[in-house]
Amino acid sequence: MVIQWRPKAGETPSRQFYSVARDIGHIGPDLLTAFGHALEETWWEPWFRDYMEEKGLTYEDLVDPARKFLAACLQIIKVANPTEALAASGFDKVDPTIQAAFYTKLGQVFLAAVWAGVKDLARPDSDPPVTFDEMMRDIDARYEELLVQRRHESHE
Repeated sequence: MVIQWRPKAGETPSRQFYSVARDIGHIGPDLLTAFGHALEETWWEPWFRDYMEEKGLTYEDLVDPARKFLAACLQIIKVANPTEALAASGFDKVDPTIQAAFYTKLGQVFLAAVWAGVKDLARPDSDPPVTFDEMMRDIDARYEELLVQRRHESHE
């Protein structure tokens, strides 16, 4: 999937397209490093500790899967997509409860990065950039559509 933004009509672009993937490519390794740290037991929130305990998992249970996940990430340039890389490394065969733990922590890191990035774009007493404001309205509308669709399907 390629994400690109085209300037709105009337805006004077510095480039014809803005490629988010380029920025993600630059910060992605840092996000993956932060994710690795988020797996450390020191950073586990009480609810995550409860999850791990409920599933009978320890930090040691994450070590080998972390190596497989890293092996997959080291294939970024060589393999077409993450699904292929995760399969080649064997991470796709890791216990689903461990995979869920990994993706939970990765999601937290991603959310923290988005949060920090947005805060760099706008102050609490100012309006967000037009493109960001439009993007947030689009996200809100898409979630609402999804929720309406789910509610409709559950009543059928």
